[in-house]
Amino acid sequence: MGRVLVLVGIVYFYFNLNEFLVPGYKLKTSDAIHLRELFAGHYAALFWGIQILELVITVVLLLYRQMRRPLPMMIISLFVLCGAWLKRFIIVVPPQAHPNLPIQNMPAELQE
Repeated sequence: MGRVLVLVGIVYFYFNLNEFLVPGYKLKTSDAIHLRELFAGHYAALFWGIQILELVITVVLLLYRQMRRPLPMMIISLFVLCGAWLKRFIIVVPPQAHPNLPIQNMPAELQE
């Protein structure tokens, strides 16, 4: 199971890299504001904490045989689970905090 978690962690790291590399390559104005907010702004500590704790440290720890025992793997898996929940927070909250999101399916009388 430890080797599977290492493989999934490496694949997830690749997906994370592509999630931010593609918008960074196109770099529209709204994407630039969002990426700047994630990488160096208000959500930077949470973003980099998730990237380092969930992706890098868990994969590196699971490469060692003594960390693939049941108790250390359970603790590492709990960190991965918490990191996944915080990743969902990072996906949802920063774009909603940005004022340039379009309003969809809202009656005209409620729009300002």
